Amino acid sequence: MNANPPIGTTVEKLKHDHALRPKKIDEFVGNKEVADRVKIFVQAAKERKEPLGHVLLYGPPGLGKTSLAHIIKEEFGANILVTTGLLLAKTKELAALLCSLNEGDILFIDEIHRIPKNVEELLYPALEDFKLDLMLGDGMQSRATSIDLPKFTLVGATTRFGDLSSPLRSRFQLIAKLHPYELEDLTQVVSFMAKKLGVELCGSMARLIAERARGTPRLAANLLRWLRDYITVCNGGVWDQPGILQGLKKIGIDEIGLDPVDRRYLEIILDEHQGGPVGVSNLATSLGEKITTIEEVLEPHLITMGLLKRTQKGRELTVKGLAHIKKIKQGES
Repeated sequence: MNANPPIGTTVEKLKHDHALRPKKIDEFVGNKEVADRVKIFVQAAKERKEPLGHVLLYGPPGLGKTSLAHIIKEEFGANILVTTGLLLAKTKELAALLCSLNEGDILFIDEIHRIPKNVEELLYPALEDFKLDLMLGDGMQSRATSIDLPKFTLVGATTRFGDLSSPLRSRFQLIAKLHPYELEDLTQVVSFMAKKLGVELCGSMARLIAERARGTPRLAANLLRWLRDYITVCNGGVWDQPGILQGLKKIGIDEIGLDPVDRRYLEIILDEHQGGPVGVSNLATSLGEKITTIEEVLEPHLITMGLLKRTQKGRELTVKGLAHIKKIKQGES
């Protein structure tokens, strides 16, 4: 079982010293119920000296699914092999991956919903019985064979829970959904990440950044990295509120975290369609983006923030959305 892992996967045995992710479950802020369940799940397996059950984490991008996978690895004291569903397009690729595992390893598959259904079926006996069932040969010469696998743990992550088949979902012992962070929790996350970058932020400055991160730690980390560069180059290395506000303005992030593309999208609905409703295909043409980009990237957080709603007739600005974009336009005039 020591074969080299397939291309596109990584075996991680060293700590990521420069990452902003928490390394321990007690450092994981936000989604407390999920963190508590993971802590109990891992501790119980360790006390029974049994393999950790399979885990499925789902929710919008950037909320900590990958971080939790690495925390599970650290807490359980295991090695982790990382890949994505997109890289497992054929049964032979998944078979090679499974055969590369060692006893107690964690296999983390990000965007697990992207695994094709015929490849996914190979996972069923692997997850349930730790066996790899294969057909060898072609035509009349083909024969079935079964390979014993080491006991491993699959941690799957997905942004599209509904795209997973029922047979796959049923093979996970722990299924948990991550939600956008409350402001207070995200402020703590910003402070934690800032310290890892060697920056001491007072509570009000951390909150200022958190308010613009849409409840998403990944976005907060991106904003912090940008602000570190901006403060260094344009503010004499001094972290203060005016410097942070100017740095955020420089990349077009407004007071509620919208970027220029978000605002342009809302402006199109207001200026060209009187606030809606308008079909998504028309919006895609006006914005110069694909429909899938609008539906999967732009709209989710606008809807979550209460700025946009989808109706049977099309997209409409909410009262809150109208007020915000009008406020922005008045400030520009």
